[in-house]
Amino acid sequence: IAYGAVQFGGEHLRGIAVGLLLSVMVPVAMTSAVWTRASQGSVALALGTLAVTSLLAVILMPLLLGHLAGVPGLELGASLHHVRMQVVLAFAVPLLLGTTIRSFIPAFADLLEPFFSIVSMFSLLAFVADSASAVRPHLATHQGALGIAVVLTVLLNAGSYGVGYLVARARGLDDAETVAVVFGTGMRSV
Repeated sequence: IAYGAVQFGGEHLRGIAVGLLLSVMVPVAMTSAVWTRASQGSVALALGTLAVTSLLAVILMPLLLGHLAGVPGLELGASLHHVRMQVVLAFAVPLLLGTTIRSFIPAFADLLEPFFSIVSMFSLLAFVADSASAVRPHLATHQGALGIAVVLTVLLNAGSYGVGYLVARARGLDDAETVAVVFGTGMRSV
């Protein structure tokens, strides 16, 4: 819908629409389980959401990128196989490994948790720094598009948290489950 609404708005608006579409399609952020736990939410529900959205991403992201490959003005540098492998390695493997360790050797998982909490925080900061450095050369030439992208991204994120809260309450979920759903809908791996 977003792409169709701005397809005549120029290359920058098309890129923003594609970016927002991809933001909605990516899996729940791995750190959502950490935030869920810190907020005394249902970690089991958070991990289940991670598993389902990671699996869906492995299937849907390559299909979506394959469809978007035909969009005029959009160049995809990586092959779809490469994208699929990145999704599997970045989301599915860590989730499967962590869930397996937690299920079969919970004491070992508890021992590893502080270490991986620190590693995940540094990884998140490195990802943000890498993204910021990639965007930096484009800031001067695309300020108007950047402003629109920032506003729309903030609105999308706020709306995602709000939808998660409203759906959880409408379904009659308890507070712990509501926390997991809110982080699961609001925190995306973008």
